[in-house]
Amino acid sequence: YELDTVYKGKTFFDGFDFNTTPDGSSGYVKYLSKGEAESKNVIKAYTNSVTIGVDKNTPTGNNGRGTVKIESKKSFESGLFVARFKHFPQKTCGAWPSFFLFGPQWPNNGELDIYKQWNEASHNSISAVTNETVAGQCKLNPSKYEGATETFNCDVDTPAQFFGQGCSVKETDGQWSKSTGGTYAVQWTDDFIKVWSWPYSSTPSNVKSEHPVPKEMGSGSWGKAHWAVYKETCNIQTAFNSLKIALNIDFCRDCYGSDNQWPWSCKQKTGKSSCESYIKSLSSSKLNDLYWEVEDIKVFQ
Repeated sequence: YELDTVYKGKTFFDGFDFNTTPDGSSGYVKYLSKGEAESKNVIKAYTNSVTIGVDKNTPTGNNGRGTVKIESKKSFESGLFVARFKHFPQKTCGAWPSFFLFGPQWPNNGELDIYKQWNEASHNSISAVTNETVAGQCKLNPSKYEGATETFNCDVDTPAQFFGQGCSVKETDGQWSKSTGGTYAVQWTDDFIKVWSWPYSSTPSNVKSEHPVPKEMGSGSWGKAHWAVYKETCNIQTAFNSLKIALNIDFCRDCYGSDNQWPWSCKQKTGKSSCESYIKSLSSSKLNDLYWEVEDIKVFQ
């Protein structure tokens, strides 16, 4: 693998568009432009990292709490993606941080959720969403990865799964909500897609090198992937294409964050009858740890 694209430091945000359209999942969030985010200290770029957080000012009206949704200007058809984080957003009732790859037409071009959970979940869920009508059947084979399978079928609308849930794996020894950060790597080829992760401080040197060599066995092994899908059970070339890198923090989005889910998740703990009322009420100090710190994101081809 050779380095193709790097997002890092002072120029990190130059490689991303700031999507300010209203949240498609009805979240209580207002996505800010780059200028707005800078003026509100939601984003900051340093020499060796960037931070991406939320607006700590109280939201007005129905605007939602301010944050950003960034999407890479460049799209990809394959590659090795290595993202190093120095800090993950603290798990918070109502919050939904996501780091993912997505296509221009959802779900026809596919989506890979590398880091995603909500409220005060205990683990990260790695998942993919496809459209069986367009790409054919796409399913997981648990023998190919070490995570605990939550759902097998990647199709966006599968019976007995939430709409849009896709094929999901519980990252049993993952980096969810770690203040000390972590590294995620995705290898995407015509034959398979694999996802690994490590704590930031123990990321293998091979992963951090300028010429990484992903492998699951032998000297310098990355270990078995946490999540994987193979061409034997998924037409990868048809199911995933023209994917961009995206990162955001959402609030109170449909399904898992909506009011019909709130009672069994965070209502008792927060004392608030709705997700929106809780997120609106949060003081600045309660939001101090709700941020990403990204050292870099590298794409190799």
